[in-house]
Amino acid sequence: MEAFDLIPAHGDPQARATIADYLQELAAGLPLSHRARAEVMAEIADGLACAFEAHVAAGATPAAAVRLAVAEFGDPRELSAALAAEIGRAHARRIGAGLVATGPLVGVAWIGAFAQATGTAWWTQIGALMASAPIYALVLAVSVPAALVAASGVRLAVRLGLGARTAVDAAALASVACVIGDVALVSGLAFAPSDPAWSAALACAVSISLVRLSVTVGAGRRVLLLRAAAR
Repeated sequence: MEAFDLIPAHGDPQARATIADYLQELAAGLPLSHRARAEVMAEIADGLACAFEAHVAAGATPAAAVRLAVAEFGDPRELSAALAAEIGRAHARRIGAGLVATGPLVGVAWIGAFAQATGTAWWTQIGALMASAPIYALVLAVSVPAALVAASGVRLAVRLGLGARTAVDAAALASVACVIGDVALVSGLAFAPSDPAWSAALACAVSISLVRLSVTVGAGRRVLLLRAAAR
């Protein structure tokens, strides 16, 4: 865990320790990357420092000033939960937008691979793609609307009467569905006939699916951690 010591130089040791403890407890409730957490904590620390200086300038002792500054920000666990909820919604929007953008790319790559293998028009291969991974139809039925809700953010969820957390839930659901879909597509090759004509197109399709799979696993894990921290 990072060490935080951002109290102005005129703050006494006890004031420094109080702020540092507050920031440590706050940081512990934020499941973010090192860089992202450092950015958030720098903003909070700056706000605490400004509040501390304002109370000292108003005549409070350093000990009283730090207590007042901390009180203004509230319980660190409640603040970390609120921050996790806000950051989680931002992550959800990015996940939803990413899945909406990459979905057609993945579909075109795989349909193109099937079309190259058979030498037929691409639109005739949609059924073949579904047959190679039967679960993919269900994946599409779940992931597409979930990704759209996540990408639309809280406003759409609230308009639909689903609650502010729905965007985060939708992003998590869309992530899981897309992971299942990409795994189904790639693993479906084990049951496909071996054909050298597939090589170039499949290399492209498999690469795209594996990249999206890797990114989605990481992003989905992060949004699930933020969802849990926001409770």
